[in-house]
Formats: sequence, C-alpha cells, structure tokens
Amino acid sequence: MPTRPRPAILHVDLTASETRRVAAPEGLFEGERGGRGLAAALCAVPGRLGHDAPAAPLCLAAGALAGCDLPGGGHAALRFFSPRTGGPVTVPLGGGLGRALARAGLAAVVVTGRAVAPMGLAIRDDEARIVPAGHLAGLPTPALFDALAGSDAAAVAGPAAWAGSGLATVVADRWHEAGPAGAGLAFGLKNLVYLAISGTAAAVPADPEGLARARAAMDRLIAAAPALAGPSGFGRHGTAALVDLTRGRRMQPTDHFRRTFFEAGAAVNAPALGRRFGSTGAACPGCPVPCRRIDAAGRLLPDADALSHFTALLGLADPELAARARWFCLERGLDAAGAAVAVAGFAEAEGIAPTPAFVDEALADLAVGSARGRAIEAALAMAVRGVALPAFDPRGAYGLALSLAVGTCGPDPWAGGCLAHELLRKPVATDRFTFEGKARAVVLGENALAGAQCLGACPFLSLAVTLEEWALALTAFSGEPVSAGELAALGARVVARERLANRRQGLDGAAEDLPARFFTEPGSAGDGLAVPPLDRRAFLAAREKYRRLRGPDAAAPLGEADGAGRAGALANRFADRLARAGLCAPGQAAIVCVDEAASFSRGDFAHNAFLAETARRLDVACLMLVPPAEPYRTILEFLAEREAPAIRPRDCETRTFFHDIPVVARPDPAQAAKALSRRKGAYLPGLGMLAHGALSPEQAFITVSSIAFAGFVKFFADHLAAHREGRLDAAGLAAFEAAVAGLPGPPGALPPLARGTFADRETMLAAMAEAGRATVALGLVDSVFGNISFRLGATLAISQTGSALDALAGAIDLCPLDGSSCAGLTASSELSAHAALSQKDGRPAILHGHPKFAVIMSMDCADRRDCPRRDACHVACDRERFVDDIPIVPGEVGCGPRGLVHTMPPALAGRRGAIVLGHGVFTMGGDDFNEALFSLCAVETLCRARYFTALGRNPA
Repeated sequence: MPTRPRPAILHVDLTASETRRVAAPEGLFEGERGGRGLAAALCAVPGRLGHDAPAAPLCLAAGALAGCDLPGGGHAALRFFSPRTGGPVTVPLGGGLGRALARAGLAAVVVTGRAVAPMGLAIRDDEARIVPAGHLAGLPTPALFDALAGSDAAAVAGPAAWAGSGLATVVADRWHEAGPAGAGLAFGLKNLVYLAISGTAAAVPADPEGLARARAAMDRLIAAAPALAGPSGFGRHGTAALVDLTRGRRMQPTDHFRRTFFEAGAAVNAPALGRRFGSTGAACPGCPVPCRRIDAAGRLLPDADALSHFTALLGLADPELAARARWFCLERGLDAAGAAVAVAGFAEAEGIAPTPAFVDEALADLAVGSARGRAIEAALAMAVRGVALPAFDPRGAYGLALSLAVGTCGPDPWAGGCLAHELLRKPVATDRFTFEGKARAVVLGENALAGAQCLGACPFLSLAVTLEEWALALTAFSGEPVSAGELAALGARVVARERLANRRQGLDGAAEDLPARFFTEPGSAGDGLAVPPLDRRAFLAAREKYRRLRGPDAAAPLGEADGAGRAGALANRFADRLARAGLCAPGQAAIVCVDEAASFSRGDFAHNAFLAETARRLDVACLMLVPPAEPYRTILEFLAEREAPAIRPRDCETRTFFHDIPVVARPDPAQAAKALSRRKGAYLPGLGMLAHGALSPEQAFITVSSIAFAGFVKFFADHLAAHREGRLDAAGLAAFEAAVAGLPGPPGALPPLARGTFADRETMLAAMAEAGRATVALGLVDSVFGNISFRLGATLAISQTGSALDALAGAIDLCPLDGSSCAGLTASSELSAHAALSQKDGRPAILHGHPKFAVIMSMDCADRRDCPRRDACHVACDRERFVDDIPIVPGEVGCGPRGLVHTMPPALAGRRGAIVLGHGVFTMGGDDFNEALFSLCAVETLCRARYFTALGRNPA
C-alpha cells in the first residue's frame, strides 16, 4: 500500500505577520476527515467573539478527498465569523482551492489577527508568505485574478469588502462565490486581499483501482441524473435551470415575496439568456457538470438565485438587467442574491416601483458603501439570521421552509436536502405541502450533506452521488474501510458542533424562524394549485421536533408507537403495496416506520425488536423485512447460499444504483446495520429482503423491488450461461425447476387503450396514465423503472424521474422540443433518448419497460467468456446482436458519453422494438399507445420463448 504524507495545518497570524506550518493533532483527521468538519473544529472558540474581533478565526479547509479530482469532490470549506449572522458560518467554495491545498500538502489554513495594511497570503508547496497587497485592494475581482494568474487557485475580496459592506462576498477562481453571509467583509476586516495557493504534490490513493471504480460509479449516477446531465439540467443551463421549476411550482419569489408566480418569467429563463448572450460552461476540476455559464463576452451569467431575484423579485422581465447586475456584483465582490433582496426591500419600504435604472443605481450605492447604500443594506428584511433568503419561496415546500429556518449557517436551500426530494424528486418525491415527517428529513439531509462536505463534495452533486459512493472513494483513498453510515454519523457530529458554536455566540432558538409574511399572506394560486400561508402552529411543532431529534436524547432506544399515527399508517400502506406488487404474500411484510417512536406493520412479528434497533442504529425513517414470494424466494435463497457475502447482479439498475446485495447471515442489528450502512438493501437467508429508507418508505420499496428484479435476472441469466458452458450442477437444476414452477405466465390479453389521435393535452395525459397502468398490470415493469412519452405538436410529454408508471397523475412533464424551457428538469433520465427518437421516427408514442426475459436474453452471449469486453459489454459491445428482428444495443442510463441516447434511437427507428443490454425494452406507437404496448408484450413473449428454447425446453 502506498505511503501517503500526512497533510499539515498552516496557522497565519496577520497581526504578528507570522506563519506556522504544523502537524495536525493526533486523531483530528480521523475524527473530522476534512472540509466542513475540519474547519468547524479548527475555528472552535470557548466564548463569544464579535465578527470584527482580530481573534476571530478564518479557516479554509480542503476536503479529505481533495486532489483526487473526483466529480464534484474538490470543494473547500470556508469558515468565518459572519457580520450578518453574528456567529461562525461555513460555506462551500467551488473551483480549485481544495485541490490546490492538497497539492501544497495542507489540510487547512487558519488565519487570525489583523494586518496593519492590506496583505495577501501566497502559498506555494511548503512556503507561505504574507505579501503587501495595497496596490490590489479595491480592484475589481477580474483584475485581481489577472494579477494572481500564476497561482493554481485563489480566493479574493473585491471592492465591496473595502467599502465595509456586510453583503461583500469572497470570489474563488473567477466564477465561484462564498454566498450572502459576508465572507468578503471577513477578509476585509483582517486586511486580507487574497489567498493564493499552488502546489506540486500528487494525491496518492491506497487503492488506485478502487478509486477508479468509485469515480466510474459517480460518473454513471451523474449521467443518469436529469437535473445534472439532462437536456434541461445544470450542465446545459447552470443552476438557472431551476427558475422554470420554481415558476412552474408557483414558488418563485416575486415582488419582494408578496407573490409566488412571475407571469413574464418565460422571457427571462435560462434558455432565453443562453440564446441572447451565448453560453459556454465552466466546471470545477474533475467535475463533468459545467454549472457555471459564461457568456460570449466572458461574463458570468446569473445562477438561479441571481436570475430569479434580479427579475421576478423586482418585478422586472429585463434579461439585460439580470446579466448586467450579476456581472457588476461579481466584479465588486458583492453577493448578487443578497444585493437583490436588499434592493427589493428598500423599494418596498420607500414605495418605489423598481426600474432597471433604479436597480443599477442601488447596486452602485451598495458597492461603495454610501449613505444610501447603507440604508439599502439595512432594508434587507426577507432574511433568516440577517442572511437573505434564496430564490425558493418557503410557502411552496414545507420541508425546505423548515431547513431554511434551522440551518446552522443561514438559509441554504441545499443544506437540509429538501430541495432535492420536494422539488427535484431525488432520491424520491415527497409531498411538499406538509410538515409531516419533514423534521426527520431535514436532520437526515443535513447529516448527509455535512458528511459529504467533509470530503469536499459539491452540494449540487447530492442529486446523484450518495454517501455510498463517497464512502467507496474514501475507502479506496485512505485504505481504511469507511461506510456511508459512518459518514452520516460524521455529518451529525459536524452539525452538532456548529449548533453548539452558534449557542456560544448567543444565537438562541428565536433566530431559527422565517419572516412573518410567510405565515400571514398566501402565495399566488393558479393552474389548480393553491399556495396558502404557512401554518404557524405546524411550523413551530416541526421546528420543536427537529430540535428534539438534534438533542442529547436523539440516540436513545426508540419507543414504540401505538401504530395508529402517521408512521403506523405508512407502514401498513407499504405492506399492502408490497403484496399487490407480488413481492410477498399479503400480511407478511414486516415494516417499521420511525418518527419519534417506532410503528410496526406487524405488531406481533418476532423480529420487531431487531427491526427497531437496526433502524435506530442506521437513523432512518423506515426499515422493511420482506419474505419474498415465489419464485423470488427460491432464487434469492439459492443466490445467497452460492454467493455470500454478497450477490452481484449485472443488470443496468444494479450497476448504476445498487452495486451489490450484501448477505446478512442472521437477524443481528449490528451485522444488519453494518451491511445497510454501505448499501441500500441486503438479503437475510430464511427471512427475506431487508431495505431501508432514510427519507421515506418509498426508498425501501424501490430497493426491495430492485433486489427481486436483479435476483430474478441474474438467476435465469446465470443458469443459461451455465447450460451453454456445461457446468450445471444438481443444486442449480433443482433450484431452477422450483423457480420455473413459481413463474407467473407470460403477459396475458392486452386491454384496449384509448384510441388516438389525441386532440388536446388532457386527453393525451389520460392516455399516458392508462398505458402506464396497463404496463404495470401486465408485469412489464417493476418499481419505478420504465418511462413513457408522447409527442403532441412541439411538446414532448414524458413521465417524471422516479415516477411509477401506474401512478402518473401529476407526474408528467411537458417539455418544449425547441428547448425554450427547462421544464424537463424533473423529467425521466431518458428524456434525451425520447427526444432523439421522436426526431428519427414519426411515431409519437414511446413506451419503455423492463420485462425480465427481454433483459435476460440481452445478456445472453455465447462468446462472452472469451470476449475481451466481457466486463464492459453493457457499454462497449461492438457486435450486432438480435433476438429475431429485435436489435440489442449497449448503453448506460442518461446522457453520458456511453449513454443509451447514442445507441437506442437509431436502432429502434422504423422497428417494432429495441432492447438495451441489461436494461429494458423501448417500443413505439402511431396515434396512441396500443401498438407500443402490443410490441412490448410481443418482445417479452418472444424472449421468454427463446430463453427456454435455448435450454432445449418448451416455453414455460
């Protein structure tokens, strides 16, 4: 195993003009890892400090995986005492700072004191110098970066910091800002103009091959995430893509949060700006998502907060103003979103209707700190702890509302994870108009993000990359096994430390609140959607529950609820759903749902104590143990015995989302929690499929369904391969006969579906929902797999990501094919493939299912054993393969370079169907879905027949 040098801590005393490079205290890295956790530990102070005190520390810490150039893994954590909150805050900084610190052999830089004159801190490998920088102080940020062009990475404070603005921010590597909490003023108060870092050391992973596998897993997940890699995603439009989403959900802050819908928003959305100004992407080192968008003139275009707040919040549909204001703020080192909220507040207070000229003048006043500028800054009212609210109205997502109020570093929409599940349907969709279950969701989301940020993770990538993948990467890099559960526990410790630091600064619970407007005024109703004021009593109850979950008794054994509350109803509902899906017999699923106590679907189940203790150890919302129905029971028992300690399927879904299925020998909470802290599900021989849902029972249901599907496909595919190679044994044959005896029949008679053509949107949506239900009823898709679309004129209607085909009401996105909207941000990960197919083939209906025998036959290859691509055939097979007339093509989920978007559309065009290797079947239809459904059934029936014929048997 390679020996890795231990990174150091650089202490800088600006008052004494001294630097000390010291070894980190023993156990510090092991306990805090790096990044956000390390910054919080290094900035801990015993008592109160004002934000302007020279002793107030400022820390820049690299994530534990900095230098590895993993996707989204190079962020640094900047911690400082905020002039806005009055306490310490930590913000993520994109760009190359994390990598540069690692290459300089540093884990962190801690700055205290105040220089007598403006200074810069220049670090190159082992050398650190405090450099006079009076000639640079007050320059626009682009000029500062030009002056520091010889450095690998830099963070600078612009003119607003030297004007004393509490809205001054820090800019890193030209395009990345430190948010609205006043980081720029923290630099200015120390007379620190810049921090520039260069280094030549390379990261030395303990297991380079393991790190490469972790990177590949991350790349696959990112490519499969619509919000990141899809045609409407951040990689194409930056985070400004979110503006169409908030507008469509009627939660776009408009007219200074007095309304939640901006009628003119389509004229100033991300695609409109891209067309008007030209747009290219800029990404952090190692990241495949270029979420910063640069126009043809070299200006940074607005992100989601800046675009929404410089348009809707001010009531101005002026793209020139939005782009100009955003660039002005970057040049001056002024937080754009905070400045816009301050300007909107000032306009409301003064009774002024904003105009572009008014906004330009107000921003200029803010940047120079004039008397009027100070009055504008003082008018910033729509804030939490003095920090401006982001471009998501809390009345439109209740978990998000809670997380904005209780966040340790001010209102960050990413911190509690609710933006992901309430709006972007990741990892599953949740009801955004309820506080039920949201306190625990916020706690778990905060823990997950904080744990990932200790490694250097970008918050945006939490939409795809989970703690499982970060744990794989850290294990490979460090050479020490680390689980996702351990990272979540690390995150919990970090949040607890941050909350304690706030209390020490006198920030009590009263600060954890939202402006009164949200509790007294409704949002903008429309499109059949009401946006009522937040229920104050429900909000306070959720906040109190959050505090209890964060409190000292949070790790105590779970009490038992009476089963009649929300958690009990959830447990019973999902137990019934598992039975209806054919995954278990009625009444057999054992589910525990956790709120503040445990509720069980089977009150008399012998292993309830095991379930409750395992759920407590994992700190999850749900755990289910599902005795599989036949033939799944025979299949999984056989595979568990043969392949323990883990079953390793090769189908697409497992490769992308699940990795493998651990086998847990007995119902021991310690063993089960260990397995489930690194994977989403496991198998207990003799008992059943075990799966957890950190957020919702829906996650556990998906995992159970996926285990059953993956086991089925692996079992029958392995049997056929063993038959071809002459290595079947008696046990395998006996299991096969038992499994075949339990097989359901092939798809039955097709129900008649609505006939086209569809003249209007409502008829089309009803037909899509009907076809989805029929696809599930015929056994042609499992869980939330599969998708469906229909082209009506210039619009492609497509099922949303993570939607179940038998529950499509409200889960279909209407995506303009001309790219004029980012409505596809929540669409299926196969939106690009559907759009490409609609251009190659005139048939408007597309149906994608995962019929099992079609997937099995796609993996059947007589030459596989000797093929040099046998471990990558799902993406690299270059042979023409067919089942009769049905082509088989390789391709991964999503829009990556090896995505099925490149292979499936040309294969299916003009044909009745195409199979994506290890994945599923795509079919098309003319005026309606009858032809598409018929073809999907026909392909599965054909593949089932060909499977048994290959074994020399009559079709079962």
